[in-house]
Amino acid sequence: MKKLLILATTCAMASAAFAQNAKSAGITDTDVKSWAKNYKQIQNEFSDAGISLDEAGFSRDDIATTSKQDKAKAETILQKYGVAAPNRLNKLAMINQCASLVMAEANIDANTMATLKQMGVDPFAELKQNTNQKDCKVVKANEKAVIAAMNGIDDSAGNAPAASTTAGAAQAGGSPSTNASAINAGNSNGIPKDYAESIVAQMRASDPSMTDEDAEIMAQTMRKQPSYAMQQAQWESQQRAVADEAQKSAQAADAEYKQIEETAVKFRNAIEEFSKSKGDCGLIYKKMDKASAAKYVKKAPQEWETLMIRVDSDVLALIGVKDRKKIDLTFDWEEPKITKTAIGGTGYAASNVETTETSKSIPITITNIEMYEASDKNSTAREYVISTKEGKVIHLWQKWDNEKVTSSVNFNGLKNASSWSWGETGGN
Repeated sequence: MKKLLILATTCAMASAAFAQNAKSAGITDTDVKSWAKNYKQIQNEFSDAGISLDEAGFSRDDIATTSKQDKAKAETILQKYGVAAPNRLNKLAMINQCASLVMAEANIDANTMATLKQMGVDPFAELKQNTNQKDCKVVKANEKAVIAAMNGIDDSAGNAPAASTTAGAAQAGGSPSTNASAINAGNSNGIPKDYAESIVAQMRASDPSMTDEDAEIMAQTMRKQPSYAMQQAQWESQQRAVADEAQKSAQAADAEYKQIEETAVKFRNAIEEFSKSKGDCGLIYKKMDKASAAKYVKKAPQEWETLMIRVDSDVLALIGVKDRKKIDLTFDWEEPKITKTAIGGTGYAASNVETTETSKSIPITITNIEMYEASDKNSTAREYVISTKEGKVIHLWQKWDNEKVTSSVNFNGLKNASSWSWGETGGN
């Protein structure tokens, strides 16, 4: 039944939205109940009597081509199963048409219906054209019995609906075997090639059971609508705007990612270098302040001084000059990742940067802190040497020369000195 629904829907999409304008057959509630209760028997006896049937049962087209003798047989069969006179054949045809409409409306999902409404398409237009509104209300009132009856026929129909779908594909244009792959979840890059393919992709997202053949039929039929050229032009304009938006977001995300990643690299390198550090790199001032090196003397640090060690702008630790204990150098930073968010059903995606808070601590046990200082009327320089039980020795040097301040951090194995900095708190 589902495949019959798709055929009916795709055929209707090529038509304007007609009202239900067929002449009433005067069907009653009893007629519909009798038809539903005896649906299979009626179909079987029509077939045994050689009365032609289409997929929907017996239609008004069949009445025009049926002989007087077959009409008489049909009247007898319908009388037997409770369809009242007059116009039994017209009643049967109308019930069949209305039942097909009821089935179609019951089987289409809400998302697909909403999509077709946006397109300005009534998927049931052709079915409605052949029905009468008053008669269909009577059939609709017996919806449960009608659907149960028709589903019973579908279950026994085997593969017949699938064959009809293939025929519908040829009618819509193109061969399912050669064209279906074009709409198998969209193009290989995920971007629909045209408006029809974008709409069908949305339908497939809400109805995963839609086959490649059904999708191709739907797309081919849409392309033949009189309004399709305008819809395609609007879609292309929208796609260009969305593509531009996607490109701009990608560029912005890339720039943001590089900035955050640059900082993250500093932390990764700093952690690796400090973790591996062993031994003493030697006094900084002997290299950085050679002219005044002879003036440096060892002094006792001021008790209130606290040393602040940083990577980038993150404070790793605050160390009191009198500390002789275990402390953690804690590195806190953000790891970036670019994520993609689909923009509607366009096939394009907006780019965003997400970050993950990351932390790593390296413990050290301070065994001693020494200070070396040199000063004259124009400058003051100082270097702290922090020794640890783990064999790591950290040097912190700083020189104030009038208003110019130069500082440096060093330890054995340090390669990226520019990432590190330090300062004093508590006074000079």
